[in-house]
Amino acid sequence: MIRWFGDIFMSKVDIELSNRIEKAGEYVRDYIKNKLNVPVSYAQDNVGVITGRSAPGEYPRRQFGDLRKSIFAKHNRRRKESTIGTDLDYGKFLEIGTRKMRRRPWLSMGFREALPGARAIIQGGTPI
Repeated sequence: MIRWFGDIFMSKVDIELSNRIEKAGEYVRDYIKNKLNVPVSYAQDNVGVITGRSAPGEYPRRQFGDLRKSIFAKHNRRRKESTIGTDLDYGKFLEIGTRKMRRRPWLSMGFREALPGARAIIQGGTPI
């Protein structure tokens, strides 16, 4: 007699995949938080302007750390997805820019750079 354990097997695969996606989301969140940990250097130029802030296209520099602290990774095990982001409005302004400020794409750039590591975690390995 042949016994079928396909449902049990698929249930275990489902749990393992959800766990890996959650770990990958946390990896991306932590990667981005690390990139946002470079402090602003406080030095004044000859006209009294503070220098050492991030340039357009760079990760924003940490002034008070609020953006860095606000970054979250939410996991939906049923849909097998992780969402990484912030609830702070200025996180969006930094990401896409404004009329008066060029963009500092911290989220998209961090995701792109962390993607190989996240992919390795989902495939069962460790990030490079």
